[in-house]
Order: sequence, then structure tokens, then C-alpha cells
Amino acid sequence: MRLNLQRQIIKIGFFDDPPYTSKRGSISPIIGLEPDIIDTMAEYFNFSVQYIRCDNISEMFRMLHYKETDFNIGGIMMTYDRHLRMNFFFSHWMDYVTFGMRWPERNHNGFNLLLKPFSYQVWFLLITVFIVFIILNKFKIRILIPIRIVHHQNGLNSQQYRSSIDLNLLWINLSLLFRQPYYWLRYLDTSIKICVIFWTFSALILTIFYGGCISSILAIPIHNGITTVHQFAEQCHSQNIIPLILNNTSFVRVFNYSKLDVFQTIWRNSRLIEDMEQELRIIASQSMMNGDDRKFAMITARETLQYFRFLLGDGSIYIPPDGDDSFYPILVSIPVRLSFEYDHQPFNDLIIHLQAAGLLQRWMNQELSRVRDPKILIT
Repeated sequence: MRLNLQRQIIKIGFFDDPPYTSKRGSISPIIGLEPDIIDTMAEYFNFSVQYIRCDNISEMFRMLHYKETDFNIGGIMMTYDRHLRMNFFFSHWMDYVTFGMRWPERNHNGFNLLLKPFSYQVWFLLITVFIVFIILNKFKIRILIPIRIVHHQNGLNSQQYRSSIDLNLLWINLSLLFRQPYYWLRYLDTSIKICVIFWTFSALILTIFYGGCISSILAIPIHNGITTVHQFAEQCHSQNIIPLILNNTSFVRVFNYSKLDVFQTIWRNSRLIEDMEQELRIIASQSMMNGDDRKFAMITARETLQYFRFLLGDGSIYIPPDGDDSFYPILVSIPVRLSFEYDHQPFNDLIIHLQAAGLLQRWMNQELSRVRDPKILIT
């Protein structure tokens, strides 16, 4: 039997942590992934919602402890210490803690760009192959039986043909490599023709691969971006980057008490901040202007950085490629006051069904699409 709360008012404490929870302005509605979950719960279990704004996580947990709120939302990470002090619903999202920083400067294209599609080993082998072609051509012309050339109607004699193709094996292969026609192929003997056929297939593969790689390099900007947490820690240790961590969050405790060298290196060089959005806007302005030597990096959840990158525009915040190293995963959950009167299992079951149906991923994509283009009306 479905749980029915009979329009009872459930007090929800929240603070801004987009894309999980966001409220732009005093009269704007609360939007985000977690308000969508709460609205679905309210409709399914028949209760009313009263949102109460909190300034920070500490105030939110205090209100939950003193029964001033029933649930809390705002991208809250479930940790072991928090789990001992309060209850949580089933985790509805897994996020990853990573870093966002100003975009690295784009590399200037030079002549060495033409060499990048192939490694140096490939270029060395290619040069070696052409040297072998020269040796084979000399060997055949000067040691083996001279090439027999069939006379044609053009009136040239055998000696003229012989002198014109004395180094033809090299020239033929160069012409085929650059996809240029060569009109003396029909006068060559069978052994050279077989060699040319194999080289034609090889040259076709080489040119297709080279053309695709050089086109990709020219089309996609090349950046010297930091892609791993170890590279990030090295830059922090060299004081090339100043990591920023939002104060009064679980990130502070993790980096402060962690025994990992990478975490301790970052913590020793970090600064605590009070307003994450303001600092991210500064980082974005550095990317756009590209004139400030100070390099700051924000350490927070990947989804949050993704949200602000869409909000502030393309090229505003650099985030490591998805799937690369992150500091650690986090489980985002909804904390519940300990004395909540109703069974948690129906709420957990509903969250599990929403995950299985793909609705949580859809709502997250909707929120990112909304912030990228506010004119889009998503239903």
C-alpha cells in the first residue's frame, strides 16, 4: 500500500549548490535535480513542501538537528561522520571531486605541426624505406639483367628509355605517395610492378591516416591542459596554481586529514573561500582576458563545475576530460532528521525506481541545458 502523508507539510532546508539546487532571485522558483526529486515525492506520497533557505551546510545541519527541517537538499555528500549523526535516503547521484581552472593557452602552430601525425619512429622507417628503394633500383640497373623495354610509336630508343627510368623506382614511389600520376609504369618489368603495387597500398594507408590526423589537429585547438591530479599537485607544489576550497564543506576535512601525499601537497598550498560562484567568475574572466598571471583552481564536484562552465560560457572554465583522474567519488544524498515519523523504505524505493527509469539523468541534463540556453523551455 502506498504511503499517504495526507497533505502534511514537510519542511525542506536548502542552499544553492547548482545543478543540484539553485534559486536565482527572491521570487524565482527553486530548480535543480533535487527539487525535481522532492516534487516527485510530494506528488507520489501526497505531502506539501515548505522550503527554508539556509546560508551554509552548518546551519542546515543545525536546523535538522533541532527539528526545524525534515529533509535537507543542496548536493550534500554522505560521509561516515554524517551518517553517524543523521539518517540519509538512498544516494541518488554519484559525483566526483575534481578541479576547474582557467583555460590553458593555446599552442601556436609551427612547422613541427606537420610532423605530429606520425611518431619519430614512423618518420625514421619511412626514410629508411626510400633509402632501400634507391639501393634496390641501383642493384637492378647495374648488376642484374638490364631492363627490357618494348618499343612504342613515340620513336624513342631503348637507351633513351633506360636513362629516363634509371632512378624511376624512387621517383615512382614518391609520386604514388603524393598521389601523382606516373606514366612510365607500363614499361617496367614485373618485379618492379609488384613492388609498386605493395607500395601503393601502403602509401594509401599512410596518406589517409596522415590526412585525418592533420585535419583533426588543425580543427581542434591544442591546449597544454592538466589532466591528472598528480600533475595538478605538482603545479600546486611549484606554486604555479593556487587551489581554492570552499570553507565549511566536507572537502576541507578530507584534504586536511588525508594522509595521501597528493592531498597534503594541495592542502598546504590551498586557500579557503566563502563564495564559490564569485571565485569561479574570476577564473572565467582570467580565461577570457588571458592576461592575469595568477592561476587559481577550484576544487569541487564535477557537476558543479560543469554547470558553471555552461553558465559562464564556452572557454570559461577548464575541467579535466571526463573519465580521467579525479580526487575521489562522492555519494550525493538527502539527509533526514533522526525523529522523522515515517518509514524510509518507500522513499528509498522511489529513488531507486527513478534511477532505473533514467529520470534522474534526464533531469540533470535538463538543468544543464536550461543554464546553457535560458530561452529553452523544458517540460
